[in-house]
Amino acid sequence: MKKGINVLLSLVLFFSVFLFANETEASGKFTDTRNHWAEKEINYLSGKGVINGFTNGSFKPDVSVTRGQTAIMLVRALNLSLANRPNPGFKDVSTKHSAYKYIAALVDEGIYPKGVNYSPDKALTREEMARMLVNSYSLTGKKNVTFKDVSTSYWAQPYISILAENGITAGYSNGTFKPRDAVTRGQFSVFLSRVLNDNYRVKPPAPSNPPAKTTPVLMQDIKFGMTYQQVKSRETRPLVEDLGDSSVAILSYLVNKYGYNAYLEYYFENNRLEYVAYNFLEDDNSYHTRSELASMHNALHKEGVKEFGNDYFYYDEDYPSNRFVTSWKKANFDVILSVNDDNLYSRVNLIYFKPLTRSAANEKPNNLHRIQDELERINIELRK
Repeated sequence: MKKGINVLLSLVLFFSVFLFANETEASGKFTDTRNHWAEKEINYLSGKGVINGFTNGSFKPDVSVTRGQTAIMLVRALNLSLANRPNPGFKDVSTKHSAYKYIAALVDEGIYPKGVNYSPDKALTREEMARMLVNSYSLTGKKNVTFKDVSTSYWAQPYISILAENGITAGYSNGTFKPRDAVTRGQFSVFLSRVLNDNYRVKPPAPSNPPAKTTPVLMQDIKFGMTYQQVKSRETRPLVEDLGDSSVAILSYLVNKYGYNAYLEYYFENNRLEYVAYNFLEDDNSYHTRSELASMHNALHKEGVKEFGNDYFYYDEDYPSNRFVTSWKKANFDVILSVNDDNLYSRVNLIYFKPLTRSAANEKPNNLHRIQDELERINIELRK
C-alpha cells in the first residue's frame, strides 16, 4: 500500500513539474513582452498558435502590424483552410509573398473585398482593423456609439461602433478613436484576444449623441482669382501643407466639414486661385467597396443639399470606376461632390470651381474628369 502511495505521489510530482514548465515557457516565450501591457493577450494568442515571434526570440509588440501579418493571424484564428484558394488578383501581392495564401483565403471567404491593390506590407490602421474584425467574425450592433473624431457619416463608423458595442475597444481616454493611426502588434493582439475570449473584453461605452456638425463658409472672404498670399493671409485654420511655386501652388488646411475631419486645399495657377477642394480621405492608397463608397456619397450628398439646395445633378458610374457624383450650379461658383475609386485608389472630394459656360455645363461627367485631371496635374507638377 505504501509503495502504491509513493508511486502516486511521484506521478503527481512529475505532472506538476511538467505542467508548470510548459506554463513558464508559454509566459516567457518572447524576450521583449515580459511586463508589457499586452503580455497576457500576446501569450494567449501564442498558446493558440495564432501568432509567432521573430527568429531572434522577440515579438516586437510596439512595431506596427502589417496588413499581410493581419491576414495571417486572422486566417489562423478562424482556422481557415489555405487549400485551393483562387488568386485574389491583387497587383501588389505576388504568389511568392509570405501572406499570399492567407490573403487569398480572406478574399475567397468574402471577409476582404476584391480590388486592385492590397498593400500587404503597409501598416494596418485602426479603421481597417475594425472592418476586418467585424467582417471576420460577423459582429453586429446598433452602430450608435460615436467618438469625437469619427463622424456618424464616416465610412468606418459602423465598424468602429460595433467593435465598441462588443467590448473590443473603448477608444482613448479623451473620447477619440484615432481611426487612421497605425495598429501595433501588441494592440492587434489585444483586439483579437477580446474577440476570441470574453474574459479580455472591456466595458462598452454608452451610446452617445453624434457630434455637432459645422459647415465652414468657404467663399465668404475668399474668391477665385485671389493671389496665393491673399488667401494665406485670410486663412486662420491649421496649415498642413504649403506648396508654393512661381506657376502652381497648393495651400492645405485641416478643417471640419459636414462632421468630417478633412483637408481644405486651395489650388493656384499663375498666382491666381483656380480650384478649392475638400479632401475627405488622407490616405491616397486606400480602397473601399462600392457599397462603402455609396454610403459615403449618400451621407455627404445629404449635407450638400442642406448647404447648396435641392437643385442638383446626380451621376452614377458603375465598374470599373464606381463613381458617384452630385453637382450644384451656384451664382458665383459650381460644386462637384465626387466619390470614386478612380486611378487605383479611393477619392472623396468636394470641389469648388469657377462657373462653367452653359454649353459646357451640360457635360457634367466629362467636366468632372477634366477638373480632377487638372487637380492631379497640379499635384504632380508640385511633387516632381
